[in-house]
Amino acid sequence: MGGSKTKLRIHAGVSKSPLCGALPVPTTNPQGKELSSRLRETLALLLDAKSEKQVGAALAISRHTVHVYVKELYRLYGVCTRCELIVLIYQSALRSLVSQNSD
Repeated sequence: MGGSKTKLRIHAGVSKSPLCGALPVPTTNPQGKELSSRLRETLALLLDAKSEKQVGAALAISRHTVHVYVKELYRLYGVCTRCELIVLIYQSALRSLVSQNSD
């Protein structure tokens, strides 16, 4: 086991969740910095459990460019992994839904 890394894969069935599709893609990061339209498009596809290759194909850009966008999203959200990014976005969306429903 020494040194091997386990990769977490998001099950493709996640996109069947009632929250997916209805989940609004943030326009700003938690510090209020505006996300470019390309970063929002990338984030939307990541939230739909797409791989970097699939995101590149959908946006007609290289996988390398997608990787650069993903790293920028990590930096803007202060996370190190895709899983952390997605959890942070979902937590924020859930908080927003709860606060809307409590009004």
